[in-house]
Amino acid sequence: MLLLDGLTDINNHNLVRDVVFQEVLNLQVNQSIIKNCVNKIKAINYINKFEELHSIIPKFQLIRYLYKNDIKCDKIEKIDEGYGTREYYKIRFDDKNKDFIIAFYKNDKDIQKYIYITEILKRNKINVANYEKKENCMMMLEDLGIQHFKSKNILDFIEVIIGLQNIDFKNLEIPIYTQNLIYEEMSGFLSNFLIKFLDVNISKEEEKYIIDFCSETSKKLFESKNKCFVHKDINPSNILLKNSKFYLIDYQNALIGSSYYDLASLLFNEREILSENQINEGINLYLEKSKFKNDFSNEFTLCAFHRILKNLGCFANLYFENKDVVLITYIKKLIEMSLFLAEIRQIEILKKILLKARIIFYEKYYKGERANNLYNINTNLNLIKVLINKKFFCYNWNK
Repeated sequence: MLLLDGLTDINNHNLVRDVVFQEVLNLQVNQSIIKNCVNKIKAINYINKFEELHSIIPKFQLIRYLYKNDIKCDKIEKIDEGYGTREYYKIRFDDKNKDFIIAFYKNDKDIQKYIYITEILKRNKINVANYEKKENCMMMLEDLGIQHFKSKNILDFIEVIIGLQNIDFKNLEIPIYTQNLIYEEMSGFLSNFLIKFLDVNISKEEEKYIIDFCSETSKKLFESKNKCFVHKDINPSNILLKNSKFYLIDYQNALIGSSYYDLASLLFNEREILSENQINEGINLYLEKSKFKNDFSNEFTLCAFHRILKNLGCFANLYFENKDVVLITYIKKLIEMSLFLAEIRQIEILKKILLKARIIFYEKYYKGERANNLYNINTNLNLIKVLINKKFFCYNWNK
């Protein structure tokens, strides 16, 4: 029997929300139950009137869609897609080849943006999921499976990054990665990570240095002459492998920005840590294949700092919202990566601030566990010498 069969107080908004939520989560999918649910719950129209019930609307829309189209699936699974505003559900069948994804967006404008970028990528032979626009704010997507990028795939994926760079963006309606946006993203390192998350005692001089660092980085990246199509969130979660081919997802926030940003995002990501040798091999292959090489030493490193400091601020803020312990693991890795860059670039003031933050972080979240440098800088001097000799990291941030 449906839980809603016993619901009499339809005007109790919280009760309706809680019961409906449980109903959808516990739903064993068969046509009679779906029909009962659709016909019996007048709340399908009712909930649209109450903003506080917004979070359950997609679940009802999904059930209604399956029923209306007589789709006899075997299971509905909510997909954990990180910390975005979209919701994804996998519709499963006995025959896995029939599986598909239903995605819910905040509004139709976001869907149109997704479709626009998807068509650009398809025209440029970048693999993406097939799609079909359905009801309001709802998309049906091809199921690409669950096999994600691994560090061993690094060299093969460089070709995809170069493919993105080769997209002719001159007549495309894609926004520019503005100086204000870059600075705003980096500024969370100070406000969200150092102050709000760790409560680090930052001196006025250190605060000014961080602000100047973020300001100078955003200015240089905005003024870069090496502009191209930028995915903006290249990381293993957004790279899927199907039939030995790479597929990109989560690209609807694409921008026109530095040609080195996606490469830096891949080589310095917090989800699939690459070794120094893998980073070096990726850089060498990129420089061999790409047409964008101008001012690589400086700009690539600025892109890496931008992404790392942005994510430290972003993940710190997200942790306050949902206390997801996975975020602590990501933050730990990002701290080590930022120290690695500060060390080989010899940015002493930033390094001092990061070391102070690192101590507080481990005392607060790892109960004093000894910090373990992922890149073990002191025992990898050969790589550092190679990088310095090739002038990848030669810009003097201490001046």
